[in-house]
Amino acid sequence: MIRKRRIPEDAVELRALVSELHRRLTRGAGGGVFFPPLAGVCVSMGYERFRRVLEEQAIPGEDDAIGFYALAHEGVHLAQAVTSGWFFHHILALTRLAGQTLAAVNGGTATVDSVSEARRRFRRLQADLHDEDEGYAALDVIETQAVVEGFWGAAVHRVEKDVAAVALRHHRASPPAYHRILARVLETHGARAAIHLIPRLCAIALGADRPGAVIARLLDELDTVRGRTETLVDLPPERLLGVAGLGAAAFTRSVRERGVWAQARDYADLALEEIMRGYLERYEALADPLLRLEVRMHPARASQIDPGRRRLLFMPRYVLFGDGHAYEPETSPRNVTDFATWVVIGLMILDGLDYLDSGDLPA
Repeated sequence: MIRKRRIPEDAVELRALVSELHRRLTRGAGGGVFFPPLAGVCVSMGYERFRRVLEEQAIPGEDDAIGFYALAHEGVHLAQAVTSGWFFHHILALTRLAGQTLAAVNGGTATVDSVSEARRRFRRLQADLHDEDEGYAALDVIETQAVVEGFWGAAVHRVEKDVAAVALRHHRASPPAYHRILARVLETHGARAAIHLIPRLCAIALGADRPGAVIARLLDELDTVRGRTETLVDLPPERLLGVAGLGAAAFTRSVRERGVWAQARDYADLALEEIMRGYLERYEALADPLLRLEVRMHPARASQIDPGRRRLLFMPRYVLFGDGHAYEPETSPRNVTDFATWVVIGLMILDGLDYLDSGDLPA
């Protein structure tokens, strides 16, 4: 039996659930299993300071950058889910599997054989993300774009060498997926290439079915033009895409426009659909493929594209703090996106993932 969840009845219960969700997302779902947050982000800075800076009641300082880096980092993952068919399919499959397992175990229909098969599929999904393909894993691509874009978007003073150094220093104790591509490009090609070229190469790799193999090939090709990297850095995004043999119109279609999105089948599908709908609509409203291309390659800089928006185009839905406080920068009027409901859904998905990652079996 997996713990059954219910909507909290008061603010005290809600704050306890927020603290639990913050703790579990911070340590990693399933004891380290990667799973994109449900449009939320966890930050370590204080709630009042975060709120004042975000609402422009206080001038951000250098110490605030790490807190806002987390916001930009998770915003990049949302953009990746909207634009990368491979990444979205992975998220959808993992969410479905967690939801179906949760329902079967709690509904008494799970068997030893069905759980064993679910765990086999779960391990395969994790292998798709973590296994290296020609030296790099899909996770390298996903996290490297989020690290570089996140730190550049959150930086108070945007100096390439300084931002790259801070990113490496912040993630030196993190798994290699967070820093090895950045370290390679920085050492071989310099800070401008690391900050401005890496996110574009990652976006191209995430358009393929084998992101790890593609980024390995792109990095090898980049090394062959060492000394001329600045020319590539200065190319407009569409020209760089053309060098890779791709066209902006097809490359910038959303996952929904490409038919990756399937009809919702259960509550996990419905939850993911509700999370993604607003982001899909916002992205698809960009009629110019070149604007879309800029968004896909540089999600944390997307606010520069629309002068009417001063926040990230892919702003996470809510921010969680370790003391149980929460902040909603993008409040939705739809009832299903009530904050307490999102917290419970997030915990239920994590419960399903934890079960899949454990050795427990149904009686």
